[in-house]
Parts: sequence; C-alpha cells; structure tokens
Amino acid sequence: MNFNKEQHLRANIEAIKLCFRLEKENRNPTAEETKALKQFSGFGALKCILNPVENLSDIAQWSNSEIGLFPAVMELHDVLKTNSKTEQQYKLYTNSLKNSILSAFYTPPEIVNVLSEALKISKLTYPVFLTHQPD
Repeated sequence: MNFNKEQHLRANIEAIKLCFRLEKENRNPTAEETKALKQFSGFGALKCILNPVENLSDIAQWSNSEIGLFPAVMELHDVLKTNSKTEQQYKLYTNSLKNSILSAFYTPPEIVNVLSEALKISKLTYPVFLTHQPD
C-alpha cells in the first residue's frame, strides 16, 4: 500500500483532462471513464505542485527528491492553462489545488472499506449522532 507520487499525480492529471473533455462534450462519463475519474486522489501528498514550473530553468529550485515529478507538474499546469478561458480562471484552478494540499489526503480504498464495514457491524449510523441526548 505504498503511495507512489508519480502514479497518483499522473492519475490526477488524466482525471482532470477527462473532466475538461466531458465538460466540452457536455456529456456524462462512460463506465470506463468513471473508472478513470475514480483514480483521482487529490493533491494532499503532492506538495510539488506548489513548485515553480514556468520554464525548464525552474527545476533548479526543486528538491532532488521531487525532480522526477517536474515534467508531470508542468503537464498539469499546461492542462489547466489550456483549458482556462482566462488567466483569472487558471489562477482559480491553481489556487484550488494549492489549498487542497493541506486538506486533501489519499486514503486507500482498503482502509475506507474496513472503516465502513466496522461502522455497519456496530450499527453506528449518522442519525444516532443527531438523536443522542446528553445526560
């Protein structure tokens, strides 16, 4: 269950590209496309998207451990720029991604499934919290 930054970054980029394509084509995703969209894992562990990528010389400012992600981050920004109608919209997209770094973290499906099953077994549901009366 290792977190592979490049794999998740690539899956996120593909999901974002697909979202833009679906929006342009004004349609819902196919079953196959839905699988691809489910691969989106957020940018919580991908702080590299904060690094500068305006041109190739920006790589000098990157840490050695993330240099391998430089091309993918450049591609991410290119996808966002290409699909933005204005510079302001591009900035909104990038700010949204940057803000998610502190609040969005990938949780493997295995963990989500185990927690979900534990809640089902304990019969603990959301309404229980709403109806609980303090002593």
